[in-house]
Amino acid sequence: MRAFCPGHITGFFTVETDDADPLISGSRGVGFCVDAGAIADLSIIPSEKMKMEIMINGDETDAPVTRRAIELLLPDGRWHVKANLETQAPISQGCGLSAAGTFATCLAIAETLELPEGRHAAMRATHVAEISSKTGLGDVVAQNIGGVVQRHRPGIPPFGEVKAIKKSGEDVVICVLGPPLSTSSVISSDELKRQISDIGSKCLDEFDKNPDFNAFLKLSKRFALETGLVTPRMEEALDNVSEIGDGSVVMLGNSIFVFGDAGEIEERLQKFGRIIKTKISDSGARLLD
Repeated sequence: MRAFCPGHITGFFTVETDDADPLISGSRGVGFCVDAGAIADLSIIPSEKMKMEIMINGDETDAPVTRRAIELLLPDGRWHVKANLETQAPISQGCGLSAAGTFATCLAIAETLELPEGRHAAMRATHVAEISSKTGLGDVVAQNIGGVVQRHRPGIPPFGEVKAIKKSGEDVVICVLGPPLSTSSVISSDELKRQISDIGSKCLDEFDKNPDFNAFLKLSKRFALETGLVTPRMEEALDNVSEIGDGSVVMLGNSIFVFGDAGEIEERLQKFGRIIKTKISDSGARLLD
């Protein structure tokens, strides 16, 4: 069984965690799903005890978030799971690839075993694993539906609430400027969480007055600047393409995203780092066969 999950990029957000209940924890914010995601190629057979073999891009790895989600999805612990994951963008660069690989794996398991609440069970296991591991705050609820998504309330349905914003198929260039950024290093700081949430709430209030894609881009830049999450190199890269594109910082990553003339944007940004050309993904996580 094979499954795909799109990546997800957030432009601005709040941090809203509840240690007592991960189902109502996460974030509010606005972001968009991208075709650069993760594919899970899965095999699963009964076993006397739980055994997992997880490969990411050809290398065997601990994959703690994916392992935790599988444990939540299969609490009886009597399965041998083999998951071969292919990621189409870097992990820990704000593109939601940890959630994408985990959700694709869990979706394939849920469908193969015909689990009750299949898709929702896969989403729930992924979300709880991400929240408890402090590797993400709400990517999976957007990746479940695809497109441009506003997260109105934190957590997953029926607690969380999302709204799709019309925008489809547009080219976007992602430029990875440096080493991975740990989400946990940001959301573990109480002071930084308060600052992010205060500015994020103001951006969301402003977005609600005019919920379109141009407003999203404008507020994403404002959020990056006011939170201090934009580095001088990010500013330099964005300035370099400001005449031909519009974008901001990938939250949370050492990367930027830019919409516009993808070919010329790619040419100008090549000197700054690794380039990923992709599109807004109109569809959410899905089976491939």
